[in-house]
Amino acid sequence: MKTLGHGQVIKHGADPARADTVRTAYIYKDREYTSDYFPAGTAHQALLDDLVKRMQVPVSAVRAYRGAELLEERELLMRGN
Repeated sequence: MKTLGHGQVIKHGADPARADTVRTAYIYKDREYTSDYFPAGTAHQALLDDLVKRMQVPVSAVRAYRGAELLEERELLMRGN
């Protein structure tokens, strides 16, 4: 049996409760998991590039949000998803 943990990182200056906080997430087995929270105003494109590089499980998509607003979604074709 394989165990998988899903961690979250809150970057310096980020407040997950604020409506303008930038958040990255990924979709694994049809569930969304938040990966990181960043301070308001952080550009999200490079954050998604980095998230894709860090994935060690086959995810189907990565997303960036500002609060509840979806900024970008990238669908991925990874072996095993």
